[in-house]
Amino acid sequence: MLVYKFSLSDRTCTQYYIVGDRSYVMVYETNFDGSSDCDEAAKQIADTFKWK
Repeated sequence: MLVYKFSLSDRTCTQYYIVGDRSYVMVYETNFDGSSDCDEAAKQIADTFKWK
């Protein structure tokens, strides 16, 4: 998994790329208030993703 985190003046944007053989899935999070709940939810989605 690739993770990119961008800190802007009023928000933090995080992109999780789950890479497969010939495809990828991106989970994108924009956190405006710095809540750890938002960060944890996005990370949990990325960590538990399963290819079908």
